[in-house]
Amino acid sequence: MWNTHDRIINGLPRTNNGIEGWHRSLQCHIGAYHPNFWKFVNILLREQTMAEAVLEQINNGNQPPPQRKQYREINERLAALVERYEEMNIATYLRRVSRNLSDTV
Repeated sequence: MWNTHDRIINGLPRTNNGIEGWHRSLQCHIGAYHPNFWKFVNILLREQTMAEAVLEQINNGNQPPPQRKQYREINERLAALVERYEEMNIATYLRRVSRNLSDTV
């Protein structure tokens, strides 16, 4: 909870879904629970090549895909709540945060 509070204040993502998505993709590319060493190294080399290509695109001015409107609006509402945290008691704050997060379902 407070970890998310600090992440919102610092303008960081609320979740690590991007990392989880990358890990899932890596698992699919590996295709085995215990790949041999050389297969694993080759997959890591391919991942590095793809990451370098994405960085090159960003350096050339291409923008990453925009965040979905639904999540952008939730993040904006949560940021507004966090800014007003000192103005309300903890129960009110938690209730409002919960209400905002339940809108995602």
